Amino acid sequence: MKKYCYFLVIIGIFLNNTSKTQAESTHLTAATLHYPPYEYSEDGTAKGLAIDIIKEIFKRIKPTKKVSFIFYPWARAVSQVKTGQNDILFNAGKNNARQKWGVYANSILILQKYAFFARKGANIRLTQELNGIHNYSVGIRRGYLYGSGSFRKALDDAQFKTVYETDSVEQSVQMLLAGRTDFFIADIIPTQYYLKIQGLSDKLEMVYTPDHKTLIILEWPTYLLFSKKTISSSFVSKVEAILNHMKQDGTYDRIYQNYLIPE
Repeated sequence: MKKYCYFLVIIGIFLNNTSKTQAESTHLTAATLHYPPYEYSEDGTAKGLAIDIIKEIFKRIKPTKKVSFIFYPWARAVSQVKTGQNDILFNAGKNNARQKWGVYANSILILQKYAFFARKGANIRLTQELNGIHNYSVGIRRGYLYGSGSFRKALDDAQFKTVYETDSVEQSVQMLLAGRTDFFIADIIPTQYYLKIQGLSDKLEMVYTPDHKTLIILEWPTYLLFSKKTISSSFVSKVEAILNHMKQDGTYDRIYQNYLIPE
């Protein structure tokens, strides 16, 4: 379950000896929501997949900069960066409205992958086209758009037997285990993390295709978004180049592997 947190976690990253004036003038703030294991706080320290990627980016930036992570409810995080009170919004999807006040680093920060989770032993098999879903009840998250693919079409065309809305992974899991749904759709990494923390990993399984591959329902890329009020486009280009290089030299994949949970 997402827990809204209002706190500031200062992460100082200094690899080179820079002047005091330079260090004081290069302190950026990055805003997001509490969403483990992508981004969260533990004992006052910012942690998570996105946090580790951003920290590595700032280690490589020259001249050296300092970044602080601030956690808000998502709507406030967006507002803080839009108004320039914070510099960076991260794990942010792209839309036209945000590009009016912000500049994206056009290298994907996190590629969120959504799948169906069912009770262990259900052995549900579905095609990518979701043929035969009229026999199943599904749990979805309230307010989520779910893109424009086969799942969105199935929702719009009322193809499922029943559709239940929930406000958290916790509620989705509870509804599934109570037998009210046959499966629910969720972002794979945070859901597996939640199940591991709660000791429920052996209670659920992902839905597979007939050839035993994980059925990925949709992919949702998220990015680093910088406030036009405080950050130059040249700095955004520098961040984008560093992130691309991290993907090329294997650093990005090594960080990512730390957060994958074997099925």
